[in-house]
Amino acid sequence: MREDWQARDESQPWTENWWFADATTIEREDWNLSASRYRPESREAAEHRDPRALLAELRDETAAILGDIEALAAELGEPVA
Repeated sequence: MREDWQARDESQPWTENWWFADATTIEREDWNLSASRYRPESREAAEHRDPRALLAELRDETAAILGDIEALAAELGEPVA
C-alpha cells in the first residue's frame, strides 16, 4: 500500500479509502489523529442533480412500490388501504 501511495500522481484525485500522513504533519497538527485532517482533498467538483428531478424519481419509485404492495395484498386477499 505504501508503495501505491508514494507512486501516486498528486495531480490526480485520490479515490481510495486509505492514505498516509507522516509524523511531521501529525505533530504539526498537535497530534490530532482525526482522519479528515489528513485525507487528500479531491479537486473535482461534485455534481448535484436537480432536486425536482430527484423528487419526481422518488415519487415514481414510491408509486411503483405501492403498486406492487397493492398487487401482493390483492393476491393474498388482504384489504387494500
